[in-house]
Amino acid sequence: MNKRLSSYFISNKLKYKSLVGIIYNVLFSIKGRAIIYIYYSSEYNNILSFILRRILKSKYHIEIGFPIKLGYYLVFNHPYNIIIDANVEIGDNCQIDQNVTVGGSMRRKKIFEGKLVTRPVIGNNVILCSGCLVGGPIAIKDNCIIGANATVTFNVDSGCIVSNISNVMSKNIIVEDGSYRTLN
Repeated sequence: MNKRLSSYFISNKLKYKSLVGIIYNVLFSIKGRAIIYIYYSSEYNNILSFILRRILKSKYHIEIGFPIKLGYYLVFNHPYNIIIDANVEIGDNCQIDQNVTVGGSMRRKKIFEGKLVTRPVIGNNVILCSGCLVGGPIAIKDNCIIGANATVTFNVDSGCIVSNISNVMSKNIIVEDGSYRTLN
């Protein structure tokens, strides 16, 4: 079984982490089907991944570019109306809600950590709330929350919260046992 798919089953606390778990998710869970389609279509470029991308686009309105780098334990709470452009990097333990657009521009280029970037680079433990837009060659570092309907076209430092009027509240946040809390 694919390591990323098995990490999805472990993260969602399914008691079946084998072929039975995959069959259960494909038959009965919308989120499970979407996650399996997204992971498979992002890693492979063959006829099956093309068919799965078409299913994602027609049934869930999800558009996934190829290639993208998805981290482990990625969670799509409501897998509908999501657009992820090609060459986007998404880290581990990220959460993506509905109506999220992540994309860039080939015209604008920046150097991030020694490599030329034209698409967003999203770090670990990032939450992208519903309706947010992450655009341009930017870097969202670890432990950030991008609020609902926020438009982010600038780099976001580690541990920041971005609200819907693109103001960055620079309070540090700590992740403990999967929950976020602010430091005073």
